[in-house]
Amino acid sequence: MPITNSYAYVPPSVIIDAPQDLTGVTTYVEPSTVAIVARIDSYPTRTTSRVLGNGATAVINAPNVIMESIKLKDYSGKDLEKDTDYTQTQDEEAQTFSIKVINPEIKTQSILISYEYLPDDFFEPLKFFTINSVAEYYGAAYNDDYTINSPITAAARFVFANGGVSVCVVPVYDRDDDDSENPKQTIEQALDKLRLHQDIAILVPVAFTSDELMEAREHIIWCCGHQLERRGIFALDGTTTTYTIDDLCAVASAMDSEQIMFIPNNIASIYVSETRRSQNLPGWLYAAAAAGVAIAAPYYRSLTRMTLAGFYGVQAFLYEEKNTLATAGCSVIEMQNGVIRFRHSVVTRQSMMLDWSYAGIYNYICGALRTMLDVYIGQPSSDTLLTEIYGTVNLFLTQQVESGGIYAFDSLEVSRRVNNPEVIDVSFRVAFLRPALWIVVTFDVDLTY
Repeated sequence: MPITNSYAYVPPSVIIDAPQDLTGVTTYVEPSTVAIVARIDSYPTRTTSRVLGNGATAVINAPNVIMESIKLKDYSGKDLEKDTDYTQTQDEEAQTFSIKVINPEIKTQSILISYEYLPDDFFEPLKFFTINSVAEYYGAAYNDDYTINSPITAAARFVFANGGVSVCVVPVYDRDDDDSENPKQTIEQALDKLRLHQDIAILVPVAFTSDELMEAREHIIWCCGHQLERRGIFALDGTTTTYTIDDLCAVASAMDSEQIMFIPNNIASIYVSETRRSQNLPGWLYAAAAAGVAIAAPYYRSLTRMTLAGFYGVQAFLYEEKNTLATAGCSVIEMQNGVIRFRHSVVTRQSMMLDWSYAGIYNYICGALRTMLDVYIGQPSSDTLLTEIYGTVNLFLTQQVESGGIYAFDSLEVSRRVNNPEVIDVSFRVAFLRPALWIVVTFDVDLTY
C-alpha cells in the first residue's frame, strides 16, 4: 500500500542542543487514481503543413512513424493519392520521412500532412493529472460530428469533470484487420501491467464487450487477493449492440463481486451546443463519471442519490425494470427532476444486496491496518508487543466507529501462532452500517372519518 513518511524538520543553519527524535511515522494513504484501460483503433496522430508544389520535397522529423498511415490534403481539403500526386520515403536512422510532390498539376500551396506514430512508452501505464495532458497525448475526445475520436480522452474528461484528480491510462490495440507488424497489446497484457501500480483505486474498462469485461473482473479478484485492494466500475456500449434487461442482469450475475459495480445504462446522452441537439454515446462514459464521483467521496460514503455531471439525458428504464436490475446487482443511473443520479449504488454480489461503500470500508480497513501494523515487524515477539498491537487495533477500530465508517466491532483477539510464534494473528468482527435503499410509506384513506 502507498505510504508517506513524515519526519521532524530542522531548518537550515539551526542547531538544536537537545536530544532529537527523528523517527519516521508511517501513515496510510488511500489510493486515489482511476485506471482507464481502453480499446483504441489507431495510434496517436500528428498533423503538420508544408508549402509545396510540383517537384518540391519536404522532410518531416517523425520518430516511430507508421508509414502506411501518412495522408496528404491540398488547400481545398482534397485527398492526394500516393504515387500519383506524391511519393514518400523514410530514413529510419535519421527518424524522418520525406514527401515529394510529383503531380505537375499541383501548384505551390499549403499541403496538410497527417500521420500516426508510436511513442516508445505508448503501451505502458501513464499517469495524467489534467484533461489537457490526456488530450495532447491521445488526441481530442470527439470528432467534428461529436462521435468518439479518442475513447481514452472521452472517458478521462468525465473522470475529471466528476471529481477525479488523476488517471492512469493503458491502451489496448488488437485489431483483427491489422495484419501489420506494428506493436499490439491485448487486454490481458494491459491489465497485467497495472499489477505493479499500488496507487490505483478504481478500474474503468472502456470499449469492451461483456465477455471481455470478465477479464477485467479476474484482474480485480486477483488484486484483492494480493494486497492490492482495488474496485471496478463497468458499463457497456449500447450504440453498437442492443442489450435487453435479461442480458444486463446476466452480465451482473456473471460479475458477482462486492468489488465491482455494473451500470446497466449503456447509452449516454450529451448536449452539443453547436448543433443544439443531443448526441448518443457509449454507456461506458457513465462508468468513467461514476469513478470520478466515487474517488472524490469518502471511502465509507454510499453513492446512492449522488449526482453525475456532464450528461444531457439518461437511458430510461421502467420502474419495474429498475427494481429488476437493482435486485440483479446493477447500479441504475436515473434522471429525477432534471438531475442525473445513482438510484442505488449496489454492487454485483449475488448472494446479498450490498452497497458500493461495503467494499470501500473493507479495503480501507485492510490497507490501513496492514500499514499501521507494519512498524511492529522485526520487533521481539513478546507479551508487551501483543498488548501494543491490541491497543493499536482497538484504537483504530474505535475511531472508525466514531467517524461513521463502521457500526460496531467485537471479538478482537491478538495471539501468536503456536507452531509458528514469529507470526502474530489479529482477528475481529466488524458490523457494516448499511445505507437505506428503500423507504416504504403505507397509509389508509378513510372517507367516512
